[in-house]
Amino acid sequence: MSEEQAAQVLKELNTKSALPKIAVSGYQALGLQYYFTCGPDEVRAWTIRKGTKAPAAAGVIHSDFEKNFVCGEIMRFDDLKELGSEAAVKAAGKYNTKGKEYEVQVYSFFILSHHLGWRYLLLEIWQEIDLVR
Repeated sequence: MSEEQAAQVLKELNTKSALPKIAVSGYQALGLQYYFTCGPDEVRAWTIRKGTKAPAAAGVIHSDFEKNFVCGEIMRFDDLKELGSEAAVKAAGKYNTKGKEYEVQVYSFFILSHHLGWRYLLLEIWQEIDLVR
């Protein structure tokens, strides 16, 4: 069935799909969460266990990221949304540097610093996506 046909059936039945809620419930039951990486060409989701420390979360992308992890720069999504830019979040003192013991959190931006000088933006948005609310 195509997406258009599925949308039509849902409209006719005056209901909505439970698939997003099923996916979220499955992740919660298994103790999993996910984060997104974004670049100029793509956005990808990566699955990790809840409580995963920053180096291990980065290692899901590539083992070199885990082995060579230096630190993470953290800002909350709500702060970025409210203040409007990374510079404004820094000026407000809401931008933090975290080390290897940092546990990846919900609704944060995590900028990974690699000892080779690479930096990657990891957008951490887990189960509580707007589709499910």
